[in-house]
Amino acid sequence: VEEDGIFWEENFLIHTFLFLRFPDAEVLKRLGDFATLTPSMRQRLLLEHQKCLQKVAFMRGAQARLYLSKEVVSHDKIAALRQLYPAARFLTSVRPARAFLPSLRALIHVSIQAKTGRDMNGDPAFRDIVLQFGRSQCKKLLEQWHCIPPHARFTVSAPVMMSHVSDTVREIYAFLKHPLTSRYLKHVQQIDEQQRVRQSGYTYDSLGIINGFDEFDEFVERVDHSFRCLLANQRRSSL
Repeated sequence: VEEDGIFWEENFLIHTFLFLRFPDAEVLKRLGDFATLTPSMRQRLLLEHQKCLQKVAFMRGAQARLYLSKEVVSHDKIAALRQLYPAARFLTSVRPARAFLPSLRALIHVSIQAKTGRDMNGDPAFRDIVLQFGRSQCKKLLEQWHCIPPHARFTVSAPVMMSHVSDTVREIYAFLKHPLTSRYLKHVQQIDEQQRVRQSGYTYDSLGIINGFDEFDEFVERVDHSFRCLLANQRRSSL
């Protein structure tokens, strides 16, 4: 598993993470959007990314059969990555805007404070920056996700996943056509038991009324319904 965002930030200086070091809306707009680069620059960076993966695959040998890239944002790279890696599979987990936005705001605030010492909660524009960024990422995800062939994409309901960890893992492994060992399945089943008694040790400040996420939230509702049905069918077939 690799955190691709750090790779793009530190090697190419083109990623949303740069905003965490330089918390300015203009930085977020200019350096956080892959699509703003020229076609030739995008192609050059993608080829460098591919060379890096080839090197990793060579160094790891037989263990490099599956490369998992974790990306929090940068949905505008999905189309380009599909072309570069035609065998790639795309997996996303979604939850309603009212759930992920306070979490996103807290993450950005803590990261900026740790890196710069700046308290963004004192900036009256901070809330609007987070909301605008959230809207743009949701819009990009919807645009790109529907363009991925059904066989190459898998969408998980985050709330359902948190209460049905082992069932979700089974479906993800089946989608990736990756063997699920009994040892690892036992591990995630233990996580299921822990989740049933787990109490959150943190709370998030409310962002109040948020607008502009209706289409995304409708998508999340459809995903939630279909994912619950998928897991229910899985449990019935295992009886």
